[in-house]
Amino acid sequence: MKHWVMAAVAVASVGTGASGASAMAAAHKDGFAAFYKTFAAAIAKDDQQALAGLVVLSAALDDNDTPLTFAKFHHAALGPASRRCLAKGGAVRNDNGDGTASYAVTCDHTIYGFSRTKAGWRLTDLSPDD
Repeated sequence: MKHWVMAAVAVASVGTGASGASAMAAAHKDGFAAFYKTFAAAIAKDDQQALAGLVVLSAALDDNDTPLTFAKFHHAALGPASRRCLAKGGAVRNDNGDGTASYAVTCDHTIYGFSRTKAGWRLTDLSPDD
């Protein structure tokens, strides 16, 4: 499971505050803002078919040895409270130091990590908010 390390200098909340303006500009430039608008709409409606296409099922989303299915992931990580939180946004940009960026949203002691994949931005990681 990927653990997110976010230095205060390297992150800014997307869409909020003074530094949020530059983060929002970066999110528009790299396509994350458009992705998150789609993701937030799907999560708000609990559109499981749409959400399944916006999530990369991998070991980074599951600590068990059993095969991960979207239904299992949805049940474990996308409950009603988490969906309400994720629909509100508040994504934080993390400049990875290699020219790439990732984003994260923290909901109820869980960090939901979003990375750019070959298919575009996707929910790719979960980690505890220690």
